[in-house]
Amino acid sequence: MTTPLRASVHLNDLGGLLSGLPALVGFHPEESLVLLGMRGRDPCVVELVLRVDLPPPQECPRVLERLLLPLRSQSVGSVVAVVVSEHAPDRHRQVADELRAALAEAGIRPVRMLWANSVRHGAAWGCYGDCLCGGTLTEPDSSVLATALTAAGKVTFSSREALARMLDPEDEDVLRRRGQQLDLAIAEDSSTPAEHFARVRRALAGDSLPTADEEVVALGMALSDYRVRDACLGFCLGEDSSRAERLWLALARALPAPELAEPALLYGVCAYLRGDCTTAAIALDRAEEALPDHNLAILLNQAIVLGLPPHRIRTIVADTAADAELDLREADGTI
Repeated sequence: MTTPLRASVHLNDLGGLLSGLPALVGFHPEESLVLLGMRGRDPCVVELVLRVDLPPPQECPRVLERLLLPLRSQSVGSVVAVVVSEHAPDRHRQVADELRAALAEAGIRPVRMLWANSVRHGAAWGCYGDCLCGGTLTEPDSSVLATALTAAGKVTFSSREALARMLDPEDEDVLRRRGQQLDLAIAEDSSTPAEHFARVRRALAGDSLPTADEEVVALGMALSDYRVRDACLGFCLGEDSSRAERLWLALARALPAPELAEPALLYGVCAYLRGDCTTAAIALDRAEEALPDHNLAILLNQAIVLGLPPHRIRTIVADTAADAELDLREADGTI
């Protein structure tokens, strides 16, 4: 998982930094290795957050090489690393040692190599180095870092599983019924792509989210046309992006596979563009599960792995949406 962002932290308050880790990651990490890519000295600016499951010893080189990719691509100069595990710190000392060596070889300064039993109130923490820092953590929600990120709209979940449950589907019987309706609707469809796009635009302008089968099926059918889906990328930008994000999430939960893939992808794009790559990765994975070999979902997941910042993706999204809208108007004879 890779999340690009900008948050100021003070290295003279490592306990506060650890307490703010859930806000940086998006959930309370467990049995995890977390890397914070930094710029500056003190205060430092956290520009990149990486989290992976703690690897077994034999997997360590492969996992560390994967972590170095976004650090290199973003020219990160220094890193604070945190091993989060309920086990004794020495159990994962090899991970810390190998990470320190890999960072040094890549020309990246390991500022601190920390450990914590958890990132919840009262958890013990310390350092793998010789600085003898350590203590117990304060309430995560009360940390300066968490307060600042919450004020900026960052939401923290209790676990990655809790975050993923946001995309849990509706009742299986409902999905099965809508799947049958979609098959029939697609077979009988005579609407143009431009008409489908207009239907999505009307749904976005509405006061409530679609719940009736007829609405959900019509929108699922519209988005299953890649030209309409690409044009809808434009709704992920600008002032109405939060409204669009709510619609994509609702449709991703309300539609069966494979039609849920497109709203899940669009939801992932919205999350990516606001810097929440944890949510974006979960949504993009859901899109790939629903529609294997989904090219756009695969490309965006690769961008997350490489740590590409949202502003780089924003330009691509805007250009793709503009081209798709132009294609729709040309196909409809309105241009």
